[in-house]
Amino acid sequence: MGLLDGWPFRSKEDIERRNREFDERVIPLGPEQKDMALAVLDELKPPGSRNDSKELLFGYLVGKDKYVMKGKGDDGMAAMAVELNKLKFLSEGEKRIIKALVKYDSDIINIDYYPSAQKIRAAIEMNFV
Repeated sequence: MGLLDGWPFRSKEDIERRNREFDERVIPLGPEQKDMALAVLDELKPPGSRNDSKELLFGYLVGKDKYVMKGKGDDGMAAMAVELNKLKFLSEGEKRIIKALVKYDSDIINIDYYPSAQKIRAAIEMNFV
């Protein structure tokens, strides 16, 4: 048995396939959806946050992946909360913003209907997430 037997090496094709599957699952509307999420996160970032918008985007992508894989709804929200709690660099306020954005952007089918920062802020203030 060799030193690297069983090591999880992946071919270039396998990596590209997995990345494509992730993109289809998490950002089905394409790069524009990711750009819009980044803009909303940047606008809603709490004052004095030690994280930049790209770190919040990372939390959004991780959280949304869990949310979608667990079937949206309550099960997805619970799975996302568990996953976001593992990201110790995010504050509780940042996690609430990410949860709200994931919840409201998961069901859109056209980028023209992407939730605005105001809609996400209102959902958070009314405790919808």
